Amino acid sequence: MKKIIITLLLLTFVFSISYTSFASTGLSDVDGTKYEEAVGELMKLGIIDGYPEGKFYPENVLKRNEMTKLIIHAYGMTNDDVETYYNSMTSGDVYTDVDGNWAMKYIYVGSDLNLVSGYSDGTFRPNEEATYGDAIQWCLNILYRKNVIKSNSKDLITSLNLLNNITYSSETESITRGNASIMLWNTINIIKKNSIKILRICFRSC
Repeated sequence: MKKIIITLLLLTFVFSISYTSFASTGLSDVDGTKYEEAVGELMKLGIIDGYPEGKFYPENVLKRNEMTKLIIHAYGMTNDDVETYYNSMTSGDVYTDVDGNWAMKYIYVGSDLNLVSGYSDGTFRPNEEATYGDAIQWCLNILYRKNVIKSNSKDLITSLNLLNNITYSSETESITRGNASIMLWNTINIIKKNSIKILRICFRSC
């Protein structure tokens, strides 16, 4: 009986995340490019969006506050979740340059969850451009917090396929909206695959 129940759960889960033929995003600078699937799926999840003029501007770079919000949402938190969590916080990191920034709550919540991090001088530098190094580490932090990996070391990048379909020169380079979307979608897919693996292990042992 247990195996039947687990099988049904596994099938339900697999079907719920199965890829269907991908529909157009409606964004003229994304459709037909390598960004189409990632951007489209993240849009469906409410993680990212395009602009009113029907474009995404995938080559534009992201700021650290913008990347923080995307990380929070990719982690699975809604705006309401962020508000609730922030209001329940009694302590945590205090940055000297965050108060008054539109992303203040995202930054403090993300920092408290060890998803994002600031600098040793007590700043977060929210309006500076996010780097590939920032994005990689923060995506690894998501996987670590989700118990997908036992360490958030960057040594795991290759084995995780976190950077599939992403090209960049160095970790100090500013990350683009398009490549950030691919990295976040890769991260979510890693979590999904790990969930299926856990269900299969449970099926064999039950």
